[in-house]
Amino acid sequence: MSTIEHNLELLTLKQVFAEGKRSFSIPDYQRGYSWEEDQRKDLLKDIEYGMNGEHSHYTGTLVAVRKDSKDNDRLEEFEIVDGQQRLTTLIILLSCIAHACKRMNAPEPEDLRHCFIEQETEDRKNIRRKFILSDEQDSLFREKVDEPDSDSSGKVKNKGDQNIVDAFDQFKKWLQGPENGTSLSEIYKYVTNKLGFLMYAPDDKREIGIMFEVINNRGKPLSELEKVKNYLIYYSEKNDVQKLKDAVKDKWPEILGHLNSCNHTSNDDENGFLRNCWIVFQDAKKNKSFNVYDNLKDRFPTTGSDWEQLEEFVEFLDKSAHTYRKLYTREGVTEDKEKECLTRLGHQPVLASVLPLILAIFNRETEPSTRVPLLQLIEKLNFRFYGTGIASRSDSKQGELFRLAHDFYNHHPKTRDDVLINASWLEERLREFVNNNAKDKNLIKHLTLDIDESGDYYHWSWLKYFLASYEGNLERKEGSGEKLEQYLAERDPQHPNDFYHLEHIWAVADTTKKIEDKGNKRRLGNFILLKERVNQSMQDKPPEEKVIAYFRNIENAPDTRMIRELKCLFDKAKEEIEIERERKTKGYWYEVYARFLDLHEEKYVNFALDRWRVEGINKPVKEVTLNSLSGSNEIYRLKYEVE
Repeated sequence: MSTIEHNLELLTLKQVFAEGKRSFSIPDYQRGYSWEEDQRKDLLKDIEYGMNGEHSHYTGTLVAVRKDSKDNDRLEEFEIVDGQQRLTTLIILLSCIAHACKRMNAPEPEDLRHCFIEQETEDRKNIRRKFILSDEQDSLFREKVDEPDSDSSGKVKNKGDQNIVDAFDQFKKWLQGPENGTSLSEIYKYVTNKLGFLMYAPDDKREIGIMFEVINNRGKPLSELEKVKNYLIYYSEKNDVQKLKDAVKDKWPEILGHLNSCNHTSNDDENGFLRNCWIVFQDAKKNKSFNVYDNLKDRFPTTGSDWEQLEEFVEFLDKSAHTYRKLYTREGVTEDKEKECLTRLGHQPVLASVLPLILAIFNRETEPSTRVPLLQLIEKLNFRFYGTGIASRSDSKQGELFRLAHDFYNHHPKTRDDVLINASWLEERLREFVNNNAKDKNLIKHLTLDIDESGDYYHWSWLKYFLASYEGNLERKEGSGEKLEQYLAERDPQHPNDFYHLEHIWAVADTTKKIEDKGNKRRLGNFILLKERVNQSMQDKPPEEKVIAYFRNIENAPDTRMIRELKCLFDKAKEEIEIERERKTKGYWYEVYARFLDLHEEKYVNFALDRWRVEGINKPVKEVTLNSLSGSNEIYRLKYEVE
């Protein structure tokens, strides 16, 4: 049996595998396969370049831990501590070479399979694999090794799985294409005999703890979620807690699968998810949530005995990931009112301040009938306070909401300071929050521009969501349901002109009458949502021509319902101005346009009052009227429910 020299000499890939006498596996605490197309393309370029020379090419460092082998064939077994991404990629490439030989009826390199893929034991009763991934990815990996062309649809559970499938597809195409310009056997010889590795395998297992930290803090950055997983398995192995280790093995694929289903797969996505979970489960302080991995180690050192709480944390992560899936995809949501709540919430542009509350509710309340009133209130709070911009950067009130989420989860249904912490308690606290921070008058003020204000609603990140909600309200009045997904969808490359986009009614580029707009082009009432094809020929026309064209095109090119209101509103504005004026003197068209936008914006603002109304707040506003021609800086007038 060959041994690994500790002088770190450069080894070929065949020497790393000791000509088939070693096997390697990826421990469960390691991250999933993370190399993407560009990194694999760089490797292929290195291979193409290296094959034109005669020298070995340094490829990377491998750190491995020798396992206690029970193999009768005396196969030397190792777990990869560092270097798994590059090694996994090369094994995928070698598997693709083997299958390319089969497709082309070419002889497969005689040592490829038994050295790098698998071989029979001496008694020929079993197959020993030479490279095995972690439990959550190995099933798919083995299937693709056996048959790269197998259908993987429905089997991809996370981004790591997708990277495996993509790698096989990429290498298959590369081997079939002319760009490598060489034979399969030549590629195989170069990869296995000319790529050089430094390999280190410590004999002292006490070094594993040091290497664990190396894994978490080098190479391609790990997400905090991946680091936490690593630590949980390390903790379970250090303390011999099989139950915790089993919980991580069972739940982590589900966690990643749920996040993958709603496209939360980047490091930032995973870090945000973990922060929200930590706020609810452990610590409501926002600054603590940015270092969950370090805080977890401090709170649960390997010398401690709180593994049961760590197991509870794993369960919490799993249930929270499932909540993400419900929120962003509505999969598995059967109750109509709850589906409506989650659809509205899931499409709001920003949820950072209320996500911990949503997680706390789903982790504590089992009945949709209890969750729905709370979710409805959260959706309204988020729009009123954060969506409109009432919240300031200097005082976002996030800490207050994070504390509510933490207390609701950790104290329900127990009492705290003689107060029963339950759904009614949370509902009352949320109403208080709106009452203290986002009353009706504040809402209206942030949906309108005073004469001297310099804002521009075109840059309001919630504008498209607001207009989609308004359109949905018009749909509901006609007896059909809201279609937020339809109006907020990204541009479809196959049907680019069917994309719903934001449009100025009074075009920015319109100078036909040389009218100074005095801020009217920037106000909320000057925007609509419609398909590009409806607006293409009218883009820079004056408002009176646009509204007529929109109205004329309704039958031939059905579009948003909001454009059907415009002609009536414009005619009303003209009538009102003409009653006040004897002649169409200078300023006539400006006054018509301004009055038209007043009437249109009134519809928007009164809709917002009704749509995001919160019962029980002080001084509720019944109706809003707008008049930007009154001479007053503040253009709105309020009619309260109780005068």
